[in-house]
Amino acid sequence: MKILLISPTDKGIGGIAQHVNGLSQFLTNQNHKVDIISSSNTFTIPVKGLRNPSFMLSSFLKTRSMKGNDI
Repeated sequence: MKILLISPTDKGIGGIAQHVNGLSQFLTNQNHKVDIISSSNTFTIPVKGLRNPSFMLSSFLKTRSMKGNDI
């Protein structure tokens, strides 16, 4: 199965980053293909007063270009 995980971050010593990385490793070990989209692999558009609004836009664009993900 091809799985796409979307996370605001994929780095760090705890929280969401560790959960997403652990889940990705587990699913990969179960012979699934896993892709991760996070703020570290998307572009940034600085907008005063908003925290990384480009993450939502770039995640949307990347998911549209990634054909064939099951989940």
